[in-house]
Amino acid sequence: MAYKVLNLLSDGGVGGIENLCKCISDIRTEENCFCCLFEEGAIYEEMKKNGDAVSLVSCGSKKVTKERIRALLSLAKKYDIIVVHHSAIVIQFYYSLLKFLLPGKKYVLVAHSCFSPEFYYDYSSNFKNKVRAWLQKHVLNISDRVVFVSKAGEKSYRDYFKIPDSKCRVVYNGVVPQTEYRKPKKGAVERNHIFKIVFIGRLEKIKGVHLLIEATDELRKKYPVQLEVVGYGGEQENLQMMSEKLGLGEIVHFAGMQRDIGKYLKTADIFVYPSICEEVFGISLVEAMSYGVPCVANEVGGIPEIITEHKNGVLTSEKTGKAVAEAIASLIEAYYEGKADEIAENCYETAQYFSIDHTVEGLEKCYMELVNRK
Repeated sequence: MAYKVLNLLSDGGVGGIENLCKCISDIRTEENCFCCLFEEGAIYEEMKKNGDAVSLVSCGSKKVTKERIRALLSLAKKYDIIVVHHSAIVIQFYYSLLKFLLPGKKYVLVAHSCFSPEFYYDYSSNFKNKVRAWLQKHVLNISDRVVFVSKAGEKSYRDYFKIPDSKCRVVYNGVVPQTEYRKPKKGAVERNHIFKIVFIGRLEKIKGVHLLIEATDELRKKYPVQLEVVGYGGEQENLQMMSEKLGLGEIVHFAGMQRDIGKYLKTADIFVYPSICEEVFGISLVEAMSYGVPCVANEVGGIPEIITEHKNGVLTSEKTGKAVAEAIASLIEAYYEGKADEIAENCYETAQYFSIDHTVEGLEKCYMELVNRK
């Protein structure tokens, strides 16, 4: 490898971006460094074991300090390419500052979300919104490449900012395919089989878990089902209260945040990701498919780039509990009809396509273009 990459992160907690960086860390330890500017966390600790994680948390409690600027500048001098993953104002400020102070480096912005003004410019202060708008446009302008994790993400940015073709690359997020575990053959599923439905992700309003609970309430009238909700977030208490109010206490289980999601996916029959926001990709869907689990998700953002209708899952066009219930029911009926094994094979195939190896190959190609450019 002819280059070294410094990856900038706000923190190293458990999240989709951080998990992706951990997977890259596991594969390309020597060429990458992952720098957590403001907080550490579980993922940071795991990357630290690889010897390629750096924390600047000790550089002061304030987000912007002279000590942190000096430490980051000293670190960045050792690398050829600077990559920013998070999109908060303060981390984009540091990214812009490095570009100003070290103009000879190559700079890459990875857009891990679809762009929408309503989502990005949602500060209560008009001044902050104006700063955010200016800075967002600025970092896109100064970046040598802008990497999007789905075609939907690319379209959302380019429709708004008119970014030139030469800067844009699509590199799908990837997971580590499960080569050691494959679901036991099912054939036709018996009518008394209890279907285990699983959700994994943040418990926030935009993730639509309330729709899944509504769907579970509807499904139990006809099918034996159980729901496992894995994750944590600000909506957890409300979701638990909703579940109890509907009398789902023995059907819905809240597992909290878990690092070992494999133990839930190995026993899952159906994975549901009912997000109501414009999800740029949906890495949890690919993780579920790597275990042979068919998926249900709302038809938003980049999710249709993962789910092929009635092949590896089902898409819902309406963001309602009823629509989610109907989608899940169609997969349950497919299980009854003996199609579970065929669907599982399709899921494995999808997970191979969206593998972390392909992600790393795509990023390496992008980086090599930059370092070889005159």
